[in-house]
Order: sequence, then C-alpha cells, then structure tokens
Amino acid sequence: MREKQSLIKFILIIFMVFTPITNLNADNPKGKLFELLGLSENASVNEELFDLLVEKLEELGIEEEDISDGYEFMGGNKAFKTYLNKNATRLVKLMQGETEVEEKVVDELVQKEDGFLFEKFDAIESSEKK
Repeated sequence: MREKQSLIKFILIIFMVFTPITNLNADNPKGKLFELLGLSENASVNEELFDLLVEKLEELGIEEEDISDGYEFMGGNKAFKTYLNKNATRLVKLMQGETEVEEKVVDELVQKEDGFLFEKFDAIESSEKK
C-alpha cells in the first residue's frame, strides 16, 4: 500500500515539474516564430533564416523596414539575432493576423478624436454666433 502511495506521489511530482517546463516553451515567442516559419526551435539563426523570414513576411504583405536593406547591410548574424530577440513577439502577432485587432483599436481612437474635435468645433461655432 505504501509503495502505491509513494509511486503516485512520485508520478505527481514528475507531472508537476514537467508541466511548467512545457508551458515555458509554449510561451517562448522566438520558438513560436520558428514554428510559424516551419522550423525547429533549435534552428540556427543565419542568412537562410533571414531569407525565409523575409519571404514569409512578403507573402503576408507585411513590410518590415528594419530588415528591408538585407542581411549583410543590417549587420549580419549578430544584428539579426538581436533583431529576432527584440521583435519575435511582435512578428508572431503580425504573422498570426492580430493586426486586425490593432487596426480596430486605432479606428476607434480616431473616431473618438474626430467626435471630440467635432464637438469642440460646434462649441466654438455656437459661441461665435452669440
């Protein structure tokens, strides 16, 4: 009986330890970017990856100014690694089509500003009539 309980505790401990590790990999934006590009998480960051990223972004109609000048001009391997580390989350969102949500928010803000400016204009106009 004790052996069963010990075995169950051991299995639970293993499960509790490995589940968060798996979730960490899922939350890794660079890993998710590689997945969207059809690469393993261990793929090397080099000019081939750069070309693949540029090709994928072009297919999606996404213009990325930081990489538009080419691999060597941006600074080669080291600069591209830095770029990926800083922009992986944003690139994943762009590639997954989350720009539609951002565009809706911007449109709503513009409408609010337009409404505010219109109300302000009406107030000025009515004060001039008096």
